[in-house]
Amino acid sequence: MIYDFDEVIDRRGTHSVKWDAGELLKQFGLTERFDEETIPLFVADMDFACPEPVLAALHERVNTRMFGYSLHSASPDYHEAIQNWFRRRHDWTIDTESIVYSPGTVDALDAMVRAYTEKGEGVIIQRPVYAPFTQVIERNGRCVVNNALMNQDGYYTIDFADLEAKTREPQNKLFILCSPHNPVGRVWTPDELTQMAHICLANDVVLVADEIHGDILRKGQT
Repeated sequence: MIYDFDEVIDRRGTHSVKWDAGELLKQFGLTERFDEETIPLFVADMDFACPEPVLAALHERVNTRMFGYSLHSASPDYHEAIQNWFRRRHDWTIDTESIVYSPGTVDALDAMVRAYTEKGEGVIIQRPVYAPFTQVIERNGRCVVNNALMNQDGYYTIDFADLEAKTREPQNKLFILCSPHNPVGRVWTPDELTQMAHICLANDVVLVADEIHGDILRKGQT
């Protein structure tokens, strides 16, 4: 299908966090200014219209006039859509039994932290990183362990020696990887990903990858 990426949609007055929550953002110290000249540059909330096939599916459901509880696992289409996408896009075959539903990325991370660590144990992250990583760890009574990224003139790299040292510490049980990385924008190379995986495997640390932006890549990147 042909998509019009140049269409401008005015979302002001639609209860949009991106466009209508300026005062709230200022109240929480997330911005100093928010007025008519402000252009909010969100990544996870873009101003492109929803594709027609998605709108059609929503209309089909709305037209039933019923919004009772749904059982997504009872529909083979749910699993097939995920499996077909990963097979076409990433050449990765996923078993149906390996697909577990979560209402969102942060909810999934919360479940992983509680499943694979105990209170007081360490969870490794790579700051600067998406703020909810820290929130998920701390609100579950776990300890944030920072394998800080190294900033080399605006290009961020991984401190592998530090990562290896931290994974060797027995109280550190989990590593949350952001791939591609938010906010520094790095798409980790295959060698970097392989090295991180080997370090975690060698030290019995569970690696959880947040790949929510994994399909937003330039040509030539994987």
